[in-house]
Amino acid sequence: MFKQESLERIEREVLTIVARVRRMTLESAHRIDPQLSVPAYSVLFLIWQCGSMRAQAVSTITGADKGTVSRQIAHLESLGLVSRRPDASDGRAQILRLTAEGKARVDALVQDRRSDFTERLADWSPKDLEVFVGYLNQFNASLDA
Repeated sequence: MFKQESLERIEREVLTIVARVRRMTLESAHRIDPQLSVPAYSVLFLIWQCGSMRAQAVSTITGADKGTVSRQIAHLESLGLVSRRPDASDGRAQILRLTAEGKARVDALVQDRRSDFTERLADWSPKDLEVFVGYLNQFNASLDA
C-alpha cells in the first residue's frame, strides 16, 4: 500500500515536471521559429521522428481532428519547415516531410537538448542513470495502461 505522503510528493514532482516541460516546449518551438506554436511544434517533431507521414497518421497519433492538423501543417508550410507531396500509393493522400531547413533546425535543437541533458546529468553515475531510465519507463508504461 502507498503512503499518502509519498503519493503527495510524487504528485508535486510530476506537476513540477509537467510545468517545466510546457515551458521548455514553448521555448523549443520559438527556437525553431518565433512564430511557431506549440501544437505545430508537436506536429513538426512527430514528422521529424517518423521521417515522413500522412496527415491522417498525424491526426491519429496526436488525437487531433483533421481540421486542426491541416491548419498546423499549413502553418509549418508557411514557415518553410514542412512540405507535402502526393502519395504514390494513393493519389488522394499527401506525404508530409520536413524541408531541408526544417530538418536542420530540428536536428540542431535536438543536439542542443542532448547537450543540455549531458550537462545536467554529468554527475550521475551510470547505475543511477539506468535506474532513472527504468523508473521513467515503468511510469510511462503505467500511463498507457
